Amino acid sequence: MELTPWTEKSATPVDPQILEFRPWDEDYGFAGIAFDSPKESTEGDELDGDKMYYNILYGDKIITFKAGVYKYLTEDYSNVPYSLCDYYDFDVTGSRHVIYLYDKPTADKVGARFSIPEAESCTRPARFTSTILQASPASWMMQRLLL
Repeated sequence: MELTPWTEKSATPVDPQILEFRPWDEDYGFAGIAFDSPKESTEGDELDGDKMYYNILYGDKIITFKAGVYKYLTEDYSNVPYSLCDYYDFDVTGSRHVIYLYDKPTADKVGARFSIPEAESCTRPARFTSTILQASPASWMMQRLLL
């Protein structure tokens, strides 16, 4: 077997797949979104995750994650690094991302989109929840308690 060096290409990332959305809960004070997005292009090529970012949107408004609100952030993020993981509010396992949202939704849909700012086709259209997938509060809380 011969190893060949990886060659980075300018490419368009695949759309994220929304796995679950946890609607805003007044008692717990958060909503949540889980999505999957492998580090690959629409052409099937591997992408450099260190150059990928994502946005979470309420309708057409990009959420800014603020350092004062999110316990382990040291700066504000609108463009969130693909690999950002604090094991509390932002959790990444492989290509699965789970994010807790402390801003109450201001629209009837929540979405995620990926971008590679240095690439020519830098931003993908957002992939929105088409239906709100229900999760019991316990499933999200158990995950939070285990972290």
